[in-house]
Amino acid sequence: MRYLVKRNNDLFDNLFDDFFDFPFSSKRALMRTDIQEDADHYQIDIELPGFNKDEIKINLQDGYLMITAKKEQNNQEQEKRIIRQERFYGELSRRFYVGNLSETDINAKYNNGILTVLLPKQSKAENKKYINIE
Repeated sequence: MRYLVKRNNDLFDNLFDDFFDFPFSSKRALMRTDIQEDADHYQIDIELPGFNKDEIKINLQDGYLMITAKKEQNNQEQEKRIIRQERFYGELSRRFYVGNLSETDINAKYNNGILTVLLPKQSKAENKKYINIE
């Protein structure tokens, strides 16, 4: 049953992609992400093919890790009449809740179109907060 639902969704997406020729109608397919758990850390792998390292930004704010990738179209390509465009130009972002981590706790590397982010696990004892009783 799950296969049929997925297959119908694919057919629906393809119908609109081909009929209306909307570029990037399925942005959800971009920035595909895998999250793995290890003994002492979590690993987030995000597909960002075609992006350079300097086009990717990682920001940590209020317990959320925001990953943004921005690809700008060069001026020569903007002046040409485009018949079909399948490559992505624009900005993508994903946000993950990471709790009370600081920038120094997080490691990231970008290699062969894959951004890998390592997040240490927080021990449950560290999460306990005590309230003084008066």
